[in-house]
Amino acid sequence: MEIKKEPGMKVGNMEYRLRFVLMLLLAVGLIMTFDLAYNPQSANFRSEYISNIIKYLSLTVIGITLAWALRYASSNMLSLVSHFLMPFALFLLIATLVWGEEIHGAQRWLTIFGISFQTSEFFKFSVALGLAYALTPFRNSKFRKTISFLKILFWLELLVGLFLVYEQPNHSAVMIIAFTIFVIALLSRVKWYYVVSFGLIVIIALGFLIMKDPEKSKRVWAFIKRPAETESVELSDERYQAREALKAVASGEWLGRGIGHSIAKYSLPAASTDFVFAIIVEEFGFVGALFVMLCFFTLVHTALGAASREPDEFLRLASLGLTLFMALSIILHIAVNLDLTPTTGVPLPFISQGGSSLLFNLLAMGLIFKVARNRDNENSE
Repeated sequence: MEIKKEPGMKVGNMEYRLRFVLMLLLAVGLIMTFDLAYNPQSANFRSEYISNIIKYLSLTVIGITLAWALRYASSNMLSLVSHFLMPFALFLLIATLVWGEEIHGAQRWLTIFGISFQTSEFFKFSVALGLAYALTPFRNSKFRKTISFLKILFWLELLVGLFLVYEQPNHSAVMIIAFTIFVIALLSRVKWYYVVSFGLIVIIALGFLIMKDPEKSKRVWAFIKRPAETESVELSDERYQAREALKAVASGEWLGRGIGHSIAKYSLPAASTDFVFAIIVEEFGFVGALFVMLCFFTLVHTALGAASREPDEFLRLASLGLTLFMALSIILHIAVNLDLTPTTGVPLPFISQGGSSLLFNLLAMGLIFKVARNRDNENSE
């Protein structure tokens, strides 16, 4: 049976590679959803099991549909839309602090029409597009004042948004956004000493705010001191998740316990979200973990390669920003699961249960597909 290809589509090209790896990661995500939703110990086991699977499949279909639509959007249209995304994102962040649902001491979720989502994920997507517009030079003198005003407005909205995300509190999201801004600014035409100054200010400010927060500072000290269970009980409790994750990772060995045979998923908090990589290692071993990491590496490497060669400055910066958001989330998630950094809540893109992360990462892939397709078409000419 012959497969019909689009013009310029070759086996091994960038967009084909991205599609293939994304399908593999979504398959892993679906397997882990089936696996982790299966918990006979839960009183509402059957209804929770079915609803989790339906939610993952529904959001995957919606996300892929939106990504495909975004793939055909023009650079000018995306640039125009970016002006409306940031104000709407700020509205959602404010609404979250006022009416949002508090879970485990964090007010990050907003429920609209019965659907709960994490507003910081929408904010990150808005930042990527807004940052690309703000750092793209425009030579149209007719609208110079309007463009300058919109760029200044974006930076003000960005500061307000970062403050609102910090207040949720979602410190890991603030760090990911700040680091992405730093890298994108370095790769644009901003003078390096402005970028370095910004980076130093952000590091000092975040360090001060984290150490000022009793809960966060306790978590950092617990990571540094690594107390045994018999020592400081208060600090030892902060290490519970890290210890359980490491036990799960260690028990996986080379080939793992086998799918559905995880023990840690019944005792490890947030096993289906913030610690899903530890469960993957436990059930599929080092080999399975290596496969997942190779998929992520291929995805990020290909996306960065396509973005770096994109002639349209707005699309180049937007694609780089969205790719960096994903890459930093992957790195931070795996680092937390391997106890290489203080515990913080970061979902693993496309695999962790959580509709907001899945939906907006798929939406980001739509723009990345667009940039990869541009590169493939250029190569085929």
